[in-house]
Amino acid sequence: MRWDFGTILKEIRQSKGLTQLDICRDNLSRATLSKIENNKEIPNVENFEYILKQLDMSFEEFNYICHTYLPSERSKIIQHFENSHTVYKTAKHYENILEESNHYLKTHNDLPIENIAKISHLCLSICKNRDNEHSYFLAQELWKELDKCDTWYLSDLRKLNAAMILFPIEQITESMDKILLSLKKYKNFKEIKSWEFAFLTNMSTIFLNKGMIKECLKITKITYQIAQETLRVDQLGFATIRLGICQKDSILVETGLQLLKLANLESMLQGCTTEIERYM
Repeated sequence: MRWDFGTILKEIRQSKGLTQLDICRDNLSRATLSKIENNKEIPNVENFEYILKQLDMSFEEFNYICHTYLPSERSKIIQHFENSHTVYKTAKHYENILEESNHYLKTHNDLPIENIAKISHLCLSICKNRDNEHSYFLAQELWKELDKCDTWYLSDLRKLNAAMILFPIEQITESMDKILLSLKKYKNFKEIKSWEFAFLTNMSTIFLNKGMIKECLKITKITYQIAQETLRVDQLGFATIRLGICQKDSILVETGLQLLKLANLESMLQGCTTEIERYM
């Protein structure tokens, strides 16, 4: 990774054909920008955000450039954890994340990656044997952390998503309004959509397995709306099938299956087929 942030900012500005005056306007002195670009001054958060805005660049893109147009090891772990092509994740998926996280943590003190490792450990334990005491212990430890929070942020919801399958159903139904309210606060945060879909799908699956069709349908309608917004075939196919199951609508189920078949999503197709056989 390059640490000469000022030099990189200057290279980007010049590459875009912008002068220092174009960047500064009336909000930043040219002397300050010059010091930043020559690595003589570290910009505060306000100035850094302003410069990036003038360059029409997000922090994520700037960070990517600083890593010479390659994702950092940390970014790879986070992306691997957050981005999954299917709602059906295997033990191998979490084994890989856990291995990557532990390797990174040998040389870095990083609380978010520690949380990813903790969640992946729990998910791996659940994948291998949902009913073992160790899984329940890990889940309750996560719940103790969450129960202390007045507001649930995305990192808190990720923990909840991992442990939710081991909570008593009463605990989930009691928390549902708080969960939906927390997610609603992020409705204009586009980066959350795919993760929100997976989270709510997990919740609807728990309700479906418990025979709570009314609750499952309520959550599935939300996931269907998300799928329509994202236009992701995997999400739209899955949500359509789940909606069809809840409403006993074979046409919806078949429509969803055809979407998954066209996209060649075999693992998701197999999971949905099993679900259809069980609940239709």
